[in-house]
Amino acid sequence: MLKDNTSIGTENYRSQIGELPLANFHPESPVWIYLASRPLSETEANDINRASSQFIRQWVSHGDTVFGYGGLLFNRFLVLSANAAIISPSGCSMDSSVKFVQEVDNRYSLDLFDRLKIGFIDREGEIDTLPLSALKSAMEQDTIGDESPIFDNTVNKVEPFREQWIKPLGDSWVKNFI
Repeated sequence: MLKDNTSIGTENYRSQIGELPLANFHPESPVWIYLASRPLSETEANDINRASSQFIRQWVSHGDTVFGYGGLLFNRFLVLSANAAIISPSGCSMDSSVKFVQEVDNRYSLDLFDRLKIGFIDREGEIDTLPLSALKSAMEQDTIGDESPIFDNTVNKVEPFREQWIKPLGDSWVKNFI
């Protein structure tokens, strides 16, 4: 068992998730999560949050405004969502969101589309990343364990995002790669 501050960090992160505007979204609303390969500077984070807000204000589906959310969480995750109770995003509107994320990725070199990268809460309660290929070695070195909280970026709906995004590694799909 790892002795650390992960439980304090985990509760802090979960608390912040509960404060997001997504709490008012329909539970089945889609959510897209992109993990940055590094922490962002304050300037980068502010720029990305401004760009996300601007994108959300202009996001449309078949000419109708998408009631959405976009922002940077914990200085590592770019999260987008569209409230399905108001209007569901169309293929074209989803394409525009991917284009927006690509623009952010290209500008800041964040590897946002690398799905073989795992975000986890380290012993100090901070978010760190590691490649999926390094997971077994990290477990052998006791850097991460079955109880280590990870961010399950495969969740794709608001309700599981709010309730199950952060979970122990041993309860996640990641366990299959050890």
